[in-house]
Amino acid sequence: MIQFTINGKDVTGAEGATILEVARAHNIDIPTFCHHEALAPWSACRLCLVEVTENGRSRLVTSCSFQAKNGIVVVTENKTIRAIRKMIIELLLARCPNAQAVRAMADKLGVTEPRFTIENEFCILCGMCVRVCREVVGAQAITFAHRGSKKRVVSPFFKHSGDCIGCGACVFVCPTQCITMNDVQDAADQYADGAELTGYSRVMNNWRTRLPLKLCKTCGNPIAPEFQLQVLAQKVGLKPEALDVCQTCKE
Repeated sequence: MIQFTINGKDVTGAEGATILEVARAHNIDIPTFCHHEALAPWSACRLCLVEVTENGRSRLVTSCSFQAKNGIVVVTENKTIRAIRKMIIELLLARCPNAQAVRAMADKLGVTEPRFTIENEFCILCGMCVRVCREVVGAQAITFAHRGSKKRVVSPFFKHSGDCIGCGACVFVCPTQCITMNDVQDAADQYADGAELTGYSRVMNNWRTRLPLKLCKTCGNPIAPEFQLQVLAQKVGLKPEALDVCQTCKE
C-alpha cells in the first residue's frame, strides 16, 4: 500500500493505482470526460488535472494517468486548476452546445456561454468509443480520421464497417450519447455484404453498419447480431448451437 495526501487528507491506495483511482476510492471528486475503469488511461480531455508536489517541486499532471506515490501532496482544485478546467469546458461548450453532459459540467464549473464560435457537434473526441472497440471488444472497427479541427471518429473510409460486430459497447461508453444504434425490422433491401435477411437487424447509425440479428430458436425473439455471436463463440470456444437460445428461454 502507498500513503499520501489529497487536499490535506491522508489516503492510502494500492501499488500501481493512479491518483484518480485513489481519489475516487475515497469519494474525492475529480472531473473527467475520457476515463473509464475498463480502459487504459488516455489523458485526452485534461479535465482531471491536479497539482502534485513531490520533493519540493509542484507541477500539474493528469490524475487519470499519474501513478500515485508515497509522500506526494495532491491538490485537486485551486485557482490555476479551476481556470484551466473552465477554459477546457468553455471550448467544449462551443463545440457541443447541445450535449447534455457538457452542459452539466459547464454549469458545475460556472461557465454559462462560450466566447468562441458556436458549432453544432455532439462528439467531444474523448476517444472512449475507439478505445473500447480496440481494447475490450477487440474489433478495431472504428478509428480517428484527420487532425486538428477536422478530427473525427469514423468507420473505415466513411463506409460500412466490416469489422463491427454490433455489440453496442461504443454506445454504452459515449459520454454525450452521440453514438446510436437501433434494432429494426428489415425492409425489402439487403445488407452491405449481401447477407440474407432474417427479419430483424441491428443498425449502428454512426458506422453505417447493418447486421442481421439471430433469432431465438425457442421464442423467436432477436438475441444479438449473428456476427457478434460468431465472434464470441470463436473467442471462448463455444459450439455455435450454444448461442441459439436467448437468456430468457435458457432460464
